[in-house]
Amino acid sequence: MRERTHGTKRYHHPFVGEMTLQYESVALLGDSDQTLCIYTAEAGSPSETALRLLANWTAERAI
Repeated sequence: MRERTHGTKRYHHPFVGEMTLQYESVALLGDSDQTLCIYTAEAGSPSETALRLLANWTAERAI
């Protein structure tokens, strides 16, 4: 059975709410046990705003 390598996922985050993200999974050459997963949000969407809020929140906590 083949795993999906791309598509759309919906998430509910307790702080920023609903997010709809597109994803792509890429197998790493030389290491079949690892996969890189890339998540993106549509530009200008509420999901992009939610991701930016999360990024800013975690950056502020790291300082």
